[in-house]
Amino acid sequence: MNFVRAVMVVCFLGALVLGYMSKEAMVHKATLQEQVVGDNALAGRVANRIQQLAVELDQLQKVSAGFSYEELQNAGEYARTMAGRTDVALGFVDVASPSEKSNVAGSTDKTWSLSPKDPKLGRPRGNISNYFYILEVENPFVVVTKASFIPIDKAKDDEYGSDRWTWKADITSRLPAE
Repeated sequence: MNFVRAVMVVCFLGALVLGYMSKEAMVHKATLQEQVVGDNALAGRVANRIQQLAVELDQLQKVSAGFSYEELQNAGEYARTMAGRTDVALGFVDVASPSEKSNVAGSTDKTWSLSPKDPKLGRPRGNISNYFYILEVENPFVVVTKASFIPIDKAKDDEYGSDRWTWKADITSRLPAE
């Protein structure tokens, strides 16, 4: 036996070992794919369940943060309080009396119209947007359903307008029917 034949024998044995390992890897890959996409699809069911639990956890954390349906009977007062926060700085807000509508059986949607107390006193668009954002984030039962921004100063076509805006909005809260 010379060197060339010894290399050929070693390569042949190595090819047999690599072939066996490749076959085992393919079987393992097929098993994993069956768990994800096949009839059992255990991984897909687990992923869906984790996602459902994450949504439930998020809702429970918001509720445990201190807000409940009973506390939100007057979202108008909540809107006034949020407008006075230092990170919002909108000042005083007019809140119209709520209108009630039943869109879903077993619940009542209350909608409050909001507008600034002094519409001629404009605010930066960032403050107004931050106010709408905080209304929804701080309380899971309040949704800004309509918002409009109205510029205070009319700009000419070749000029940039000032960042002074007035606004109007509607917030809605879905409460259980009484």
